[in-house]
Amino acid sequence: MRSQVTTSVAGFFQANHFGAISALLFTLILSACGGYDNPESNDYVSPSLTEVTVQDADAPLRTDVVLGGTFMINITADEAIMAPTVMINGLAADAVRGSGTSWTASRVMLESDADGVITFSISYADLNTNPGAAVSETTDGSAIEYCATGCGTGGTGGTGLVH
Repeated sequence: MRSQVTTSVAGFFQANHFGAISALLFTLILSACGGYDNPESNDYVSPSLTEVTVQDADAPLRTDVVLGGTFMINITADEAIMAPTVMINGLAADAVRGSGTSWTASRVMLESDADGVITFSISYADLNTNPGAAVSETTDGSAIEYCATGCGTGGTGGTGLVH
């Protein structure tokens, strides 16, 4: 009789051991797939840029950038994003700096840049790789003009504000 009790107890522990291992394995699989009550891993919402402004990095109140001057874009997102890809007048930005929701991108203007309003495009994604809608305009309507030799107004357009 003693043999039967031992076998039954051993069988009970083996069954519990199997159940515990199965539960642990299931939890690990759900966790790795982002389905185990982890709200950040279930983020399917695309980020957006709440503020995009431009300026002459060397003279912030100017409305133009001259040859060799630095055009800068200030970027603020509604959630943390990875480093954005920024194109300025069709060329990659020289530098993209920042973290989280605040970034800047800049490029030194070259002789090969055409005179006129400087164009840009910003591609970005949040930390869960959800892409945001590409942006090619400022949020405040401002623009900076590139004039290789200066734009005749001395840069502030009489107002001292970027327009």
